Amino acid sequence: MPRLRRILPPMLLSPLKVPARMRPAPIERRFQGTGATLAYFEWAGKPEAPALLLVHATGFHARVWDRLVQALPEAWRVLTVELRGHGRSSKEGPFDRWEYYGQDLT
Repeated sequence: MPRLRRILPPMLLSPLKVPARMRPAPIERRFQGTGATLAYFEWAGKPEAPALLLVHATGFHARVWDRLVQALPEAWRVLTVELRGHGRSSKEGPFDRWEYYGQDLT
């Protein structure tokens, strides 16, 4: 945890407090990764604000981040991606090596 304290803003290490005003719903989009078509969701922010990419663990999907996104500053642009074989992304393999998932995002 000490290393995370240096990397992450303090607000991300405290319990989530969802603001009274919710962010607008995200826009669902797709892009062609290295070996699969990936779905992602985009919450718009200000052009000059930080952008944040959130990637789920295996067995989940991009909308697992919804509650966290609501707690982030509304100015931030947030992208949440669905890895191959998950959610609305294509179900094309291979699935046996983590490097394939990483290559899809580069």
